[in-house]
Amino acid sequence: MKLSVIMPCFNVEKTLSRALKSVLMQKHDFDYEMIMINDASTDNTLKIIEDFADKFEFYHVLNNEVNLGNAKSFYRGLTASSGDYFCVLDGDDYYTINDKFQRQVDFLDNDISEEYVATATHYLIDFENGKVNIPYHFKVKEFSYVDFLKSSAGYYHTTTYMYRNIFRNHVPLFFNEELYRGDTPRTTFHLMFSGKKVKVLDFVGSAYCFNYNGIWSSLKEKKQLEYQINYLENHKKNVFTKFETDALDLMLTHYKKSLADLKGNDTRKYDQMPYDDCLMAIRKETKKLSFKEGFVFSKVYYSDYLDSLSSSIGYVSRNNYENEQTINTDSICIVNGVISPRGGGIIEEIRDLIRFFSDRKVFLFVTDMDKITDSVIAESGLNRFDNLSIIFPKTENDVKNKLAFFNREMNMISPMRVYCFCSHTDVYGTAIINQQFDNVVLFSFDHGFLCGLANPNIDTFVAKRPVDYCLLKKKFGKKVKYIPTWDNNISSNYIKYSPYNDHDKLITASGAARYYKCEGTEALNYVDCIVALLKRTDGIHYHFGDIPEKAKTNIYEKLGKEGLPKERFIIIGWTDDLPRELIERHIDLFIEPFPIVSYKQTLKVLSAGVPIIAYDGINRMSITDFIPKICPKWYGNKDNFVDTVLSLSRESFVQISKAEAEYYSCNHSDQVIMEYVKNNEGFCIPEEYRFTDNGILEIQDNLKLYGDNYQIIISNVDGQKEIDALYSSWTYKIGFGITWIPRKIKLFIKNVQSDGLIEALNRPKQFQSFPENCDAETKIKIIKGSSSFFIGKTVLLPFKAIRFSYRKMKEYLRRE
Repeated sequence: MKLSVIMPCFNVEKTLSRALKSVLMQKHDFDYEMIMINDASTDNTLKIIEDFADKFEFYHVLNNEVNLGNAKSFYRGLTASSGDYFCVLDGDDYYTINDKFQRQVDFLDNDISEEYVATATHYLIDFENGKVNIPYHFKVKEFSYVDFLKSSAGYYHTTTYMYRNIFRNHVPLFFNEELYRGDTPRTTFHLMFSGKKVKVLDFVGSAYCFNYNGIWSSLKEKKQLEYQINYLENHKKNVFTKFETDALDLMLTHYKKSLADLKGNDTRKYDQMPYDDCLMAIRKETKKLSFKEGFVFSKVYYSDYLDSLSSSIGYVSRNNYENEQTINTDSICIVNGVISPRGGGIIEEIRDLIRFFSDRKVFLFVTDMDKITDSVIAESGLNRFDNLSIIFPKTENDVKNKLAFFNREMNMISPMRVYCFCSHTDVYGTAIINQQFDNVVLFSFDHGFLCGLANPNIDTFVAKRPVDYCLLKKKFGKKVKYIPTWDNNISSNYIKYSPYNDHDKLITASGAARYYKCEGTEALNYVDCIVALLKRTDGIHYHFGDIPEKAKTNIYEKLGKEGLPKERFIIIGWTDDLPRELIERHIDLFIEPFPIVSYKQTLKVLSAGVPIIAYDGINRMSITDFIPKICPKWYGNKDNFVDTVLSLSRESFVQISKAEAEYYSCNHSDQVIMEYVKNNEGFCIPEEYRFTDNGILEIQDNLKLYGDNYQIIISNVDGQKEIDALYSSWTYKIGFGITWIPRKIKLFIKNVQSDGLIEALNRPKQFQSFPENCDAETKIKIIKGSSSFFIGKTVLLPFKAIRFSYRKMKEYLRRE
């Protein structure tokens, strides 16, 4: 037996089914047993656990004839256990994600040297009133017995632990003493006797329910402190060394001082956050993680902690009404943050999914927009689908309670499948993915920090490129399927490629919806390569897609230095029919964008049969793995590029064009791929590519990107209080005073021009103007970016430097 789940139960009839269902929802590849100890409950607890035991042969019931208490009940359960590992779940708590067991078992199984005696995870506190508390996110990754004694380990609730069953058949009698009930003694003895460590896995996997009725939560603060003091004083008798005794004495001193300083005697209070406030606080963190300069966008990052936390909040919020759903095979859902007419490949794929499932009702959940106009829907091409319904909050109450709104809608639809896209900040999309449905991520060549990538409720990751398959397979294993990216080949009916059609000088083209794909280093520069090619061929180059003005200036300067007219590098705005444009402009060769490829665009080029040349990159985003092998590739510098192009003949262009058409129709035509998508069936096992960045990075390991002291902490920060604090700070007051006269004059003139003299004179005092419907986070950003704040900060800088130096000197003298 791999795992024993031990559940002491006393009068938990109201919450017991919830706890047991959270165990049953676990997805795992090992055997486990459930040992439920009924501690002489006087309600229906025994009947409930017996009903579960009748349904599942691996559920076992132990019944105490008299109430023995939590410690003795646990002792009885541990003595009866046969698992290699064990965990403890009280009847009023529950697990929040479906792979908690699997993750912890996998870690312990892979710890071949048995360096760790247990694993712990993070948790949240559920007040069962629509609010939660997110405990402090300790930076601790592991801790030893010494760390535990020195109080430098952090606290991890009972529900978070999974232990090696090191005491099997020899369970110490300590556990049978009432003094040693709960997670702290359990962890103490495992660390003490094993000399090993506890590994903290950085995800949220459970909920501690706090309602002031529990053994611990019902105690007043004074009683809790007295209990801690009594526990430590008695525990000292069972330790072996002076170091342990001294460490316990330090703890005793701390608790005794806290008791002496105690002014009130209330029950413990926690900050409580409504679900939506919590999700918005998480979103605030994802925004920081997502848009930190360009470095982050060069790799793929995820956060186990934030994704499991968002998913757990979604699970907690659904607990009020979540039951086994009757799946509606007539419906599918698509979950995406925004509808963007210029959303590139994502909006195309959404339209394709709606078209693929034309025989079903399709519901598009738009989770990151509170208002969607008819013009946005029309510009996105979504208004032409009769089978589509767009789901977003339309009333003020739904906007305020978005999670409840989306959960309710998803629950009513109960789709056969949910397709979701991992964006940078869509925490609501992560929270509403329900483990009862078939959830599929369409991985769309994403990069940077991705929200929702580690969502435990995802059943399938669809990789649309071989390199993405290799990348995802390392992290998600059997969940990954390969279905090649597709395109609707509407161009094949009216265009035909012919090289050197009505011209004898080479005409090339390239392009990207976003110009950053062409912004390489000095050693690998798109513009330098094109200019060198134009000089050697005396030809013309077309670039499809917008180019920033600064980049345009750079292009024309480089052309001028080589004596080439700017008309040889023609810039055309983005087009919705690239194949037609390529044929009508007699393009001979398409140059795949580099250093970052553009696979959606390249599919359209393939469909037109225009030969493609590609850069042979070594990292994921520079590898062109969606063209036939006959297509030429180059590597190195601009000279290698030009030499490779010039080696191609008219005959080779014809051969490449023919091979591309055949390759496209067999591998990327939507008529071929559609059935694989609809059946959620893998197309094939793709060729394995070797590339340098073939792993997904945990953002927690890279937080120095955001500053030495940056830490992910989700707290209940009142935005208005922070705004008020900024307004009352000396930094803002000084800056506001300095800029008062010029700003007042400027504002007065503006108001006179717009509203007249009398209205301008009666205008009330104004601090900072904000856009309409501006949230607190944006207001804070505007204030900190204002001239008043900047000037005040600059003025105070010398004084802050002097104060800092004074403190350092004072600290130095004190040490001396």
